[in-house]
Amino acid sequence: MKTLAEWRGLIYLILAILALVFLALYIKRFAQQHQDTDVPVVAQTTPALAKAPTEHIQSAPVIVYRQKAKDRLSLPQQVRQDQGKRVVSSSTVKSDIRPHEITTVLDVNTGQTVTYDTRKPLPWMGIDTHGEAGLFYGFRDGHKAIRIQAQQSLLDIKALQVKAIASADQCSGCVPNVSTFIGFGVAARW
Repeated sequence: MKTLAEWRGLIYLILAILALVFLALYIKRFAQQHQDTDVPVVAQTTPALAKAPTEHIQSAPVIVYRQKAKDRLSLPQQVRQDQGKRVVSSSTVKSDIRPHEITTVLDVNTGQTVTYDTRKPLPWMGIDTHGEAGLFYGFRDGHKAIRIQAQQSLLDIKALQVKAIASADQCSGCVPNVSTFIGFGVAARW
């Protein structure tokens, strides 16, 4: 019969798995509340134009998409139903770690619009609240192992991230059969 010391590693592993599951569920719930997908929001004006003066101009008739095109886009119901509001442009931006500046330009001679997507440089410093947790199966020191790992980003300095990390390995033939790591460090993104 196994002693308590022999069961300790398995108990720690089960507790770590439960903690990660509850943490993942909490993070998922939190993320859903604050980052809903397919919910249109009015885009903020880029800082370069935030205080720039505007003017009224005469132009050629503006080229727009037909009214039914709005049904294919994630727009508020009131905008889709309003016949006076028409789509002139819509873009999908590839997700990456850099901020993007989206600018739509109207050619007053032709009435056509062109939208530009400019990848901006990474800021020198910023707060980062992204995290991840995972469960992995593999080998450690030639033995089958299960790893539970969680990472929490704290601060970005250009492409470097300061983050906290914790992991626990359950290894079938290792001594000790459970090993843990918790710490802080810096990682590079590309």
